[in-house]
Amino acid sequence: MLCLVRYSNNSFFDSVDLDPVLTICNDETINGNVTEFNRLWTDFIEDVIVAASTSSELRYYAAKVSDSIGLERVYAMMQCIPGISSTLCDFCLRQCVLEYHSGCRARRGSNIRRPACFFEWECYPYYDAFSDKKSPPPLNSQVPQPMPPLADLRNATNNDTISRRTFIAVVVIAAVIVALLALGFVFFRKRKSDKKAVDEDITSPQSLQFDFKTLNDATDKFAGKNKIGQGGFGEVYKGKFPNRTEVAVKRLSRNSGQGTQEFKNEGLLVAKLQHRNLVRLLGFCLEGDEHILVYETSPTLSSTFQLPSALEVIKQELTMLGLPTTVLKDAVVVRR
Repeated sequence: MLCLVRYSNNSFFDSVDLDPVLTICNDETINGNVTEFNRLWTDFIEDVIVAASTSSELRYYAAKVSDSIGLERVYAMMQCIPGISSTLCDFCLRQCVLEYHSGCRARRGSNIRRPACFFEWECYPYYDAFSDKKSPPPLNSQVPQPMPPLADLRNATNNDTISRRTFIAVVVIAAVIVALLALGFVFFRKRKSDKKAVDEDITSPQSLQFDFKTLNDATDKFAGKNKIGQGGFGEVYKGKFPNRTEVAVKRLSRNSGQGTQEFKNEGLLVAKLQHRNLVRLLGFCLEGDEHILVYETSPTLSSTFQLPSALEVIKQELTMLGLPTTVLKDAVVVRR
């Protein structure tokens, strides 16, 4: 189990603070079939979440080793702070898993820390958390010694009181110093890791690719009740993944005129694009004749499938830079 020191001028029991968050991604990528690995990985991590949030023997802590997943074996550890409910612990850990998907997808491990919970997984054991060592048995009880005289007890009590006060004062001061240093470290690493995570997440098409079955299940087989938009190049559906993440799924029509490589290149372009009028591209799917884009959701999603003047500005900016803009020709680009 990990040791955590936290200090605040507000009570943080019976509540979950999700910020600040520290995300550290492994530099190596997953070997083998990424889609199959992600499916088995998700099932295993779900078991770890349940074990950590409902554990009675080791409250809010779990460390598990998976069976072989493709060419890898996963070592996962999760922990929540005491003083929160099992439901809040479950919620906090799931937010850490979502942070991995958005910041470290297809990486061979990550370390995600929030004020109320911790999640780390690697493809090798760490922290001695997965050893078979057991705690030593309790010491045998000893025969109680006779009570000392009353005067000695009073003197000992006074000395203990002074020592206890001194100890408490030292501990409080040390805790404040450690907390301030920890907060400074967290903010520094967060600023540095956020940029690194975003850059690394979109370096290749494989890191953004979804399989068709996942998107088909998320949209209930592209049911009409989930349709939220229509454009000249295809239809947009509302979808929800098993981890409760809601997304917008753009299914391009077969006569859109885009080739597979052009589709990948422009998908990567939009994924890297940061603009106040755009939501983030989460990934895409290329299976058979299917060309599908997956976006994060927006509060104004259902009313933003007409190309606004703001997108024309973006298109002009890309044209001036000599970049392709076919993706921006349809309502596939969603305004915030």
